[in-house]
Amino acid sequence: MTSTSGPNGTEETPVTPGSEPPRRRLPAPVAALVRSLGSTALLVIAGYFAYRWAATGLPLEPLPGSPRPYLAAGAAVCLAGCLLLRWASAPGRAQDADYGEGTDYVVGVAVFAAVRVCLAHRPDLATVWAYGALGLTALALAGAFWRHRLTRRRP
Repeated sequence: MTSTSGPNGTEETPVTPGSEPPRRRLPAPVAALVRSLGSTALLVIAGYFAYRWAATGLPLEPLPGSPRPYLAAGAAVCLAGCLLLRWASAPGRAQDADYGEGTDYVVGVAVFAAVRVCLAHRPDLATVWAYGALGLTALALAGAFWRHRLTRRRP
């Protein structure tokens, strides 16, 4: 019987050869959705605080009007982008999938920059949604290519 050592050098659950590792609390797809929703919520909060910070007049003057439509567009694009990247970077079987650990940062930084520019210049919302759809389409195509590449290499 062997045991594993935790990050602090503490003993964890003993692992015997042939036994299953401890199960996750949430299934992997649900955990991926929860992480993506959390990243989206952080993006909306950061976008709102950036809008409020602009009200101080430091780097950027706020324009009149509500930031909510731009934050909603950014949230929709961020959520879809996070889920797409998690899908693209996950291995074939859902049980073994880590579902793209760290991919939310890539999407979050890009979408936060877009939200910041939208709040600074207030373009037409149709243009914002069109660019978001174009970005998601490019991300979906790249993700499908990457997914095909991952599954083709598996035995």
